[in-house]
Amino acid sequence: MSFQKENGAFVRSSRAGGWGHLLGDDGSGYSIGREALRLALRESDVCSMRKYSSAAAQPTSQLAEAVFDHFKEQFPKSKLEDLLSTVMMPKSASQQPKDAVMDRTSRIAGVAKTVLAMVETNADADRIVAAGADKLAELAALLVLHQGIEPSKASLVLAGGLMQDEGYRRRIVGSVEKAGYKFQHVEVVDQPAMNGARFLLRSAQMLQ
Repeated sequence: MSFQKENGAFVRSSRAGGWGHLLGDDGSGYSIGREALRLALRESDVCSMRKYSSAAAQPTSQLAEAVFDHFKEQFPKSKLEDLLSTVMMPKSASQQPKDAVMDRTSRIAGVAKTVLAMVETNADADRIVAAGADKLAELAALLVLHQGIEPSKASLVLAGGLMQDEGYRRRIVGSVEKAGYKFQHVEVVDQPAMNGARFLLRSAQMLQ
């Protein structure tokens, strides 16, 4: 999203992306976790096929193994050949459908930390993270290009849990600058929801 100052207050001027995990959220924890899971699930399918046909087990990739270990810690009874069930299953039979969807979304997004931790040592993780950073840079470029924003006079604010990862922040800023947009200032907001709540509270107190 982009904001501009009007009458001493910041108001949203436009947005690019951020359509939710089903349609967008490129570069988010969910999208990074999803890509790693897709890789792991392909290997899970192969494992299941070979087990069914009594063929010798095939070594899994480092990233797929790390993803499986991530879920194994949470669900000790999970099996590599049935990783999809582990990812998709509800916490309990009585869990409400809406809660189950939110739980699965959080479960998938949680894989992102595993991926980020492997960036320096694993080519698959590096590729996934680099693609995420490039996608976010593309969105920033759209906002700049189509609104006539002058980056040298504007700030780039990175908000959200993944932005606490210094390596990922550097990649995003690097991708933005590679596209030709160097912002005057880059700032990281660690808890946007909490900061927003505090702002609303202060605003309400001022009106009393």
